Amino acid sequence: MHPEPTASIALITYNQEAYIRQTVESLLKQRTDFSFEIVVGEDASSDATRLILEEYRDRYPGKLSLLPEAPNKGLLLNFRDTLKSCRGRYIAICAGDDYWHDEYKLQKQVTFLDANPTFGLVHTDVDFYFEKNGKALQQFNQQHQSRIVDGEVFEALLTGQFFIHALTACFRRTAFEQHVDFGLFEREGFAYEDLPTWLCLSRHWHFKYLPDSTATYRIIDDSVSRPKDPARKIQFLKEHYKIKQYFIDRYNVAAETANAFSIHYHQKKFDTAYKWNIPAEAEESYQFLRSQGKADNRLFLKRMLLRYPGLKKSVGRFRRMLQPAVSVADT
Repeated sequence: MHPEPTASIALITYNQEAYIRQTVESLLKQRTDFSFEIVVGEDASSDATRLILEEYRDRYPGKLSLLPEAPNKGLLLNFRDTLKSCRGRYIAICAGDDYWHDEYKLQKQVTFLDANPTFGLVHTDVDFYFEKNGKALQQFNQQHQSRIVDGEVFEALLTGQFFIHALTACFRRTAFEQHVDFGLFEREGFAYEDLPTWLCLSRHWHFKYLPDSTATYRIIDDSVSRPKDPARKIQFLKEHYKIKQYFIDRYNVAAETANAFSIHYHQKKFDTAYKWNIPAEAEESYQFLRSQGKADNRLFLKRMLLRYPGLKKSVGRFRRMLQPAVSVADT
């Protein structure tokens, strides 16, 4: 057994042979004044992902370890097993289709956590890379998240004031071991792992945001978080709602905060249902927002356009005539 490293990078991957080399190389290039390991949870890929990772394991013994081959576990359990195999005091996360572009990412985050013992997690800004058209969006948070809260962030995460990109996060292993219960996640039927992890940790620890962009999130059509099927898009939102509602109920969150969360959710669901022409879901959210005094003229007009599809198509054609160029953020 090699000496315990200061930090571990938990790399989660499944069927990502086209990207996994870039991912691993970016992690190996990290410049630190401490030791770190890369722990890979490869979830029974049907492509060559595991073969590629076995090459790296053999080339970098002691630096990169690969969890034993096993039947497919699914995202939640693969994430759990990978994190449990990490030996470092700190754990950072990356997925097999993303990569870190800042060679000092891990050093910056560990340095902060070492100096600030009341903070359990640190995250950063992020770049987006759109696989479909090869375009990039730099510093997403700076452009699209107006205010990211530091310190006590539990309620801010619940109400959607900001969100954390998992590939930028680094946290204390002891905090994870003490406060994150994947058995609970499984019993409650949570569909994904990162949001409930942040909510568990933020109940007990301060969070810190560093404005540096350190990692690149690859946008791939029909991925888990960006499905093509409209029904799956709505289902993804509902899973998000389910997780947050659990934590609201569990911790008896103030009514004002719970209501702010519900309003944010229904605004997002209405806009998604409108975009993908799902009238029933849009109507449900419209009625809720109306009951809260949040159904403004914009929502009323969109609701009417959903009721009259021919009119909606005409408006869409007119808008495309006025806006022929589409920004990277809209792709």
